[in-house]
Amino acid sequence: MLTLLPFLRQANLLRLAVEHAGLNPAQLGRDAGDTAGARSFEAFLDGHDVLVHRAGLRPESAPSIGWWLFHRWLARHESFVDAGRIGQLLRDIGAPVAELGETFAVDRVGALLEGLRLGPDVCHPEFLGALSPEDHVRAPGRQRIRDQRLGLMTALAAALAIEVTALPDVVGEHLGIPVPVDPAAAVSCLDDAVWGGPHDLPVLRARCPHEALVEGLREHTAIADELLHGVRRLVRERITHPMPELPARLSAAGVGPAPGMFDSWARFRLDQHRMRDLLMGVQLYKDPDLAVRELYQNALDACRYRSTRTQYLDRTRPAAYSYAGAISFAQGVEDGRPYLECRDNGIGMGESELRGVFSNAGGRFPGQAEFRHERAGWEELDPPIRLYPNSRFGIGVFSYFMLADEIRVTTCRMGLDGVPGPVFEVGIHGPAHLFRIVRVAERGDEPGTTVRLYLNSDRPWSCVKVLRRLLAVAEFDTTAQDGEETATWRPGELQARSAVAGERFGFHASGEIAKWRGAVEGGRVFWCKEGGALLVDGLVVHPAQRRGVCAGPGVTVRGVVVDLSGPCAPERLSVDRTELVDDVSDLVESLLTAAAGELAASEHIPLSYAWICHVAAGSPIIADLVTEACIGAGRTVSLGDRSVELARSGCLPADFKIFWTAGINERKLTYRQMVEFPGPVPNSILLWRLLAHRSSPILDELTAFCPELSGFDDLRPALPSDELILATGFPDGVRLRWRSESEYVSTVVGDVVATLGWTAREAETRIAELRAKFACEPRPTGGGHRRRISLPRGVNSFDSVWFFGRHIRNMLVPPGPIPYRHIFELAENLDLRIGEVVERLRGFGFDVHLHVPDELTNLERSLFEPSTWWNFRTDQAMPYGYLILASGRLRAPMSELENLVRSYGLDISSSVLPRGLTSDSALSLLEYNGLEDINLEPEAPLLLQPLIDLSRRNHTSIAQVVDWLRQLGIQVPDLGDTIRAALARVPTVTR
Repeated sequence: MLTLLPFLRQANLLRLAVEHAGLNPAQLGRDAGDTAGARSFEAFLDGHDVLVHRAGLRPESAPSIGWWLFHRWLARHESFVDAGRIGQLLRDIGAPVAELGETFAVDRVGALLEGLRLGPDVCHPEFLGALSPEDHVRAPGRQRIRDQRLGLMTALAAALAIEVTALPDVVGEHLGIPVPVDPAAAVSCLDDAVWGGPHDLPVLRARCPHEALVEGLREHTAIADELLHGVRRLVRERITHPMPELPARLSAAGVGPAPGMFDSWARFRLDQHRMRDLLMGVQLYKDPDLAVRELYQNALDACRYRSTRTQYLDRTRPAAYSYAGAISFAQGVEDGRPYLECRDNGIGMGESELRGVFSNAGGRFPGQAEFRHERAGWEELDPPIRLYPNSRFGIGVFSYFMLADEIRVTTCRMGLDGVPGPVFEVGIHGPAHLFRIVRVAERGDEPGTTVRLYLNSDRPWSCVKVLRRLLAVAEFDTTAQDGEETATWRPGELQARSAVAGERFGFHASGEIAKWRGAVEGGRVFWCKEGGALLVDGLVVHPAQRRGVCAGPGVTVRGVVVDLSGPCAPERLSVDRTELVDDVSDLVESLLTAAAGELAASEHIPLSYAWICHVAAGSPIIADLVTEACIGAGRTVSLGDRSVELARSGCLPADFKIFWTAGINERKLTYRQMVEFPGPVPNSILLWRLLAHRSSPILDELTAFCPELSGFDDLRPALPSDELILATGFPDGVRLRWRSESEYVSTVVGDVVATLGWTAREAETRIAELRAKFACEPRPTGGGHRRRISLPRGVNSFDSVWFFGRHIRNMLVPPGPIPYRHIFELAENLDLRIGEVVERLRGFGFDVHLHVPDELTNLERSLFEPSTWWNFRTDQAMPYGYLILASGRLRAPMSELENLVRSYGLDISSSVLPRGLTSDSALSLLEYNGLEDINLEPEAPLLLQPLIDLSRRNHTSIAQVVDWLRQLGIQVPDLGDTIRAALARVPTVTR
């Protein structure tokens, strides 16, 4: 075995390499196809993105980088010790192996091959415990194989052999640079390297052509020396059979530059003191309370590990094994020192774990060889058992010192056989301190770990409040206690919580509506009335990539809590684990689509229109998913005191404002349910929503003007995100305004892309579906055809007149007409008398019949205040309604104002009030602040909402309001034509 094991290892590696030669390592796996091996190699390359990027910058280096990474990947490949692979290798060797009987049993060879790639981890008690101290085998003669001794000797021999692809990462990091490591020279260097010096202290002698090889061989020797130290310790403690005399230490003193290659070199190193300060400080974690998060995550992983090992024992041993995980937090005082204690009944730690992943910053137990070896056994079962760890030992332990100045750990490891091992106790008095590992008992009562942090601050602080802020869904029974204050999390249940005012980071979700019963492994969904959150392993996180369902104005999702764990957990989180670095929007959308389907199909779960709109305010796409699911299920939802068929109406949050305008369910609506929309609703949107919700007295009135409204069908149901196309926010972030047709389409598309993360094409498609009209950017032209205007004497530029006509330039073309308001604005802004402005406009060729005295009385100055004039023009009579308003505003008799206006050469549309109106009721009608939306220029469209508002304010019909306004001189276009034009723009499913 000692002789043949290196050959078996090499043959196994070569066969594995041949199987995966199609991965094209020289091109870093490009065009390797979609195989399991290709996906595995690609995932491995993701962890070496610097080298991969370098190969792209220097294509000539791609082969050396690719083959280096390929061999590193092969050496760690899980199938390297696969029983089927090893069995086939032994069968292919044939008779020579068969003659040795049980000597080359598949399990034995696999375990010893695993030991060759473990390095110092071959000394781990769990790995050695799986090897037999002495085994009698059937073979020629009576043979004994001492697997433990053999495993240690061959692992040490492999370390001393020094394979080039087993050298530390520093060698590979110097591929693809201007002065790179030459692979052929590196192989030649190792061929010539020897171990010299005395037996007690072997010295590696090598002449290196590159400084990276010097550093790599020195690091490799240090690792081999660590392995030697571990083997010597185990020989004293566990190996009862004689061992060859081992060296005391290994040295790399003979490693140096080859003659004439280079004289000196340096290497960037980290300041350990400053790095420790960073890892345990708020610069990295920002919030010292997040140390509690790390405590919980480490305890969670320990419970997951024990649960998985217990499942394996239960399925592979005759006896029954069961486990119920538990995690508890408690605060107390010991000898006047406040402390926080976290206790779990998880896998626990042995001496190797305390020396390794626990104390190694950045170390994680999934990266340890003994874990990979155990996991291989789990995955051989049918169905396989899988463990999805989350914690980050090392960095997390450093973070404990944000809260504590001393840490005490008591732990007991569960063995591979399910039996508790020794109990160890550790006291750590600072991140740079040595800590002594004390064995306090040979065997514990139960596996698990207790971590006690002696707090370094007397500030009021509660672990209960912190955990409630961070933890929403626990995987195992979890409790927290601080004096009389307690909290309990039951496995898989949502722990509701409302955010505290001013809180920067924390969980907020309450009023659970329903839990997704069809949840997949690793993806839980809870619908809630208030708040919402994304969770990873039950702990709140915020998405860094705001796209799709994760997009919206808030920092996280609304209306739902999504917990990602196990196979659904993201790979990358921020260092403080509060932010999702990976884009999980597609995954979350697939989960929510399925969960929304179940929600919509469950008639016993009450849903309301208001709740969907509330969700839309924070997460428009999630509200879309719910709406679409309800449409597909033919679901009705409550709206005030009635039900709404979403299959017809869909859901548009602006409906609440429209309902208020139209008088639908007015008593049932609250201000909280309405988003403030200054200005009137566009006609097509108003008709769309009135038709969608059918019964309305207002709709009946409009139908009298346009019979086509009755029976108008095939409406497109609204989606909440439609509102982002049709409306946009004011800078105050509170109100919305309807978009105008003059807004550029590129602006609308840009807003939607930025808010929802859609592509421009997706935004344009939605605009087309909604039949929304927006302006296209003007194209530069070489000139225009505007009529030239000769400037009168004393006017050097048309800019003075053009200044106030910049918003209506098309109107400033002689001979007019021109709005009277702009005449008075010009006089005010150019500091001219009204008569002078009129004369200048006449000089420009405008036809203005207005005669105003040079000296104005106070009443006349108030009468000519530009902001009070409507948009009637020089070709129109003054509306009688304007005089009624001016009389009320200026407290002047109507007769006096009529005489003044006629003296200026202006006509008045009427001189009597319409039948049914008194002076006061006419004034009330005209004082409506939206009246200017009706009194527009003849070519401007009529807006329906102001007419509806006026009819409701005056408790009369729309027809009556239109008649009154026309008699008061206000031009109201034909309502039938107006409604028909709007109806052509209503979104439908067929057009």
